Amino acid sequence: MHLKKLELSGFKSFAKKTSLDFPHGITVIAGPNGSGKSNVVDAIRWALAEQGLKNLRGKKGEDLIFYGSQLRGSLARASVAMHFDMDRENNPLGFSETVIAREVDKSGENTYLLNGRRVRLTDFEGFLAQSRVGDSSFRIISQGMSDKLLNLSPKEFRAFVEEAAGVKEYQDKKYQASLRLKNTRENLDKVGVILVELKPQLKILKKEKDKLEKKETYLGELKECAQEFFGLKHREILNWGNKLAEKRKNIKLALKPLSEEIKNLRESIFSLDKKTSLNSELAVLASEMRKLEKDENELTRKIISAEGRINLEEEKGKQLLPVSVEYLKGKIGELVNKLSVDFKGMDVETLRQVMASAAVALRDLLKIMEPGLNPAAGGDTIPLLKQGLEKLLTVREEIGLKLREMNPLIAQKEKILMDERHVSLAKEKVYRARESELYNLENSLRQTELDEEKLKLHQAKFQQDMAAVGVVTLAEIIGYRPESTKMVLASSKVLGDPSAVSTSSTQASSGQFTAGELEERVWKLKRRLEEVGSIDGKVIREYEGVNERFNFLTKESDDLTQTLTSLEDLVKGLEREVSKCYKTTLAEMSHVFGGYFRLIFGGGKATLAEAATKSQISNLKSQKLESDPENVSDDQEISGVEIKLELPNKKVKSLSTLSGGERTLSSIALLFALASIRKPPVMVLDEIDAALDEPNTQKFVRLLKELSQNTQFIVVTHNRETMRHADALYGVSMKDGISHLLSLKLQSV
Repeated sequence: MHLKKLELSGFKSFAKKTSLDFPHGITVIAGPNGSGKSNVVDAIRWALAEQGLKNLRGKKGEDLIFYGSQLRGSLARASVAMHFDMDRENNPLGFSETVIAREVDKSGENTYLLNGRRVRLTDFEGFLAQSRVGDSSFRIISQGMSDKLLNLSPKEFRAFVEEAAGVKEYQDKKYQASLRLKNTRENLDKVGVILVELKPQLKILKKEKDKLEKKETYLGELKECAQEFFGLKHREILNWGNKLAEKRKNIKLALKPLSEEIKNLRESIFSLDKKTSLNSELAVLASEMRKLEKDENELTRKIISAEGRINLEEEKGKQLLPVSVEYLKGKIGELVNKLSVDFKGMDVETLRQVMASAAVALRDLLKIMEPGLNPAAGGDTIPLLKQGLEKLLTVREEIGLKLREMNPLIAQKEKILMDERHVSLAKEKVYRARESELYNLENSLRQTELDEEKLKLHQAKFQQDMAAVGVVTLAEIIGYRPESTKMVLASSKVLGDPSAVSTSSTQASSGQFTAGELEERVWKLKRRLEEVGSIDGKVIREYEGVNERFNFLTKESDDLTQTLTSLEDLVKGLEREVSKCYKTTLAEMSHVFGGYFRLIFGGGKATLAEAATKSQISNLKSQKLESDPENVSDDQEISGVEIKLELPNKKVKSLSTLSGGERTLSSIALLFALASIRKPPVMVLDEIDAALDEPNTQKFVRLLKELSQNTQFIVVTHNRETMRHADALYGVSMKDGISHLLSLKLQSV
C-alpha cells in the first residue's frame, strides 16, 4: 500500500487547496517554526479518524477550519483527503486506488467519505483497520511521544507490545466472551429460580387440564366431523353453483344468436308472404285478361256482324250509328292509349289496373256501338261506321298483340311466386323448429333460476347449521382434506339438487359413514358438548403456556449450562492465544530492539523482559483487556514489560539517568523495532530527530532508509542531514497567516 497524495483545503493554516505528492521511501517536510508544517501531521492524524481534539491542538471542531487573516476571511469548511494505491492483501473495498476523506463545518459536524461516498464513522474506522492504515496508535510519532515510550509503566508498555503483536482482536473477543460468560451465569441463576416457582403451578394446571380433556375430546371429534361434513356440503354447493352458472351462461350464449335467427326468419317469411299475396292479384289479372279476351272475341264477332250489316245497309242506304263521330274517335283513342304501354316493366298490381281499365274502356266502346248495330236504327252513318270499324280492327289487333305479350309475362311471374312460396314454406319449417328450441331454452332458463333460488336456500341453511355448530369457520373448511379420518363418505351427494341422490339412501361400506350418519354424528356431538357445558379455554391455554415455558426454561437451563462450559473453554483458548502471540512478539521485538540498539550505540545491550507488579484492582475492572474482572483478586499479580538497557562503557541504573540524546536514540531503536515487526504502510515522524547530533542523525537516517523498503515515511524535521537523504522534500512557509508550499524536490530512490 502506498500513500500517493495528501490534499488539504481550509484546514488550519492551509487556506488554499494544497496538494502533496508522496513517492515510495522518505518524504521530508521542512520549514521554520510556526510555518504550519506540523499542521500537515495534524491533517494526516485527523484524516485517520482521530477523535481527540486535544491531540490536534484544538478545543473544538471549528478550531480546525482556517480562521482568517488580514488579507483573507475565514472559511466555513475544512477537508483533508488521502489517496492510496492499494495492494491485494489489505484491500477491503477491492479498488486499485482508494480515497479517504474527512470534512468538518463550523457547526462541528464531521463527514466521512470513502471514494466519494458518505459513510458512517464505524465503517470508516473499519476500513482503516482492515487496510492497516490506522490500526495502531503509533502510526504517527509526534514531538515528545518518543520520549514518552520510555516513561510507560510495565503494564502500559505491555499494552504497547500487545498492540504491536496484533492481539487486540483476540482481546476484544475475550472481553466479549467474558461478558457473555457473566451474563450466562446470571441468566442460569434466574432460570433456576423461575423453574422452582413454575413446578407447583404446573401441577395445579395439569389437574384442571385433565378435567377438560373429555370436553376437548368431544370438541376435537366435533370439529373433525364438522370439517368433513361442512367441507363436503360446501364443495357440493360450490359445484352445484358452478354448474348452474355455467348452464345459465350457456343458455344466455345460445339465446342471443337463436333470437336473432328467429327475428331474421320472421322478417324473411313476412317479406315472402307479402310477395305471395300478389299471387291473388295476379289471378285477378288473369281473370281480367280472360274477360278482355272474351270482349275481344265479342268485338271481333260484332265487327264481323257490323261489316255484314254495313254491306247490307249500304245497299239499302240506311245510317246505323246514332253517335257523333268525334265521340267515337275519342273512345277508340282512349282504348288505344291504354293498350299502348310497355307491360314488361310493370309490377303485377299496376299491370292489373291497366288491364282492368282497358277492359272497361272496351266494354264502353261496345255499348256505344251497340245501337249502331241495331237494325231499327236509322240515319246516314255508314261511312262513319266503316271508319269506326277500321279503328276497331286496329284496336283488336293491338289488344291481341298485348295479350300475347302478357301471357308469358304472367306465367313467368307465377313461376317466381311459386318458387318463393316453396322457400317460404321451408323457412316456416325452420322457423317453427327454432321457436321450439327457443321455448325449450327459455324453459331451461326458468328452471335454472328456480334451481338457483333453491341453491340460495341451501346456502342459507348451510350458514345457519355451521353457525349453530360453531366449531368451524368457512375459512377452515375450504380446501380441508384430512390425511386420515374415520369419517370417510361412501358418496359425496349431500345436497338435494335434482342430480343428487338423498343422503339417507347413500350406502356405506365397511368402516365408513354415510353423509346422513356423519350429519347425525355432528349434531349428537354438539348436544353432548352442550350437556357438558362451556369449555374454559383459558385453563388449557394457560397450562400449555406454563408447560411450554417450563420445557423451554428447562432446555434453556441445559443450553446455558452447555454455553457456560463452551464460554469458559473459549476464554481459556483466547487467553492461551493472546499469551502465545504476546510472548512470541515480545521475544521478537526484544531481539530486533537489541539489534537496533547495538547498531545505534555501537554496542551495549537492550532487551524487553516480563516484569510483575501489584495489580490495581480498581483500574483492572475498567479495562477491556481483562477477561473476567470478578475472578481477579487483590493478591494477584499482573505481568508487565520493562525495558532493560546496558550502554557501552556506562552503567544504567534506571532509564531516568539517560541523557536526552540517549533517550531519543533508545526510543528510536524501539520505534524502529516496532516498524520492523508490524511493517505499517505509512509512519509519520514529527521532529523525533531534533535532539540528535550529526553522527547519530546519520545512524538514524541509515536505519530509516533500511525500513523505508517496506514502510513509507513522512518526516517533519529541521535536521539538514535528514533532509539530504529524503526522496522528496517539501518546504512550508507562512505569509499573512496562510501556509504555503514553497518547493518540491524529488530525488531518485
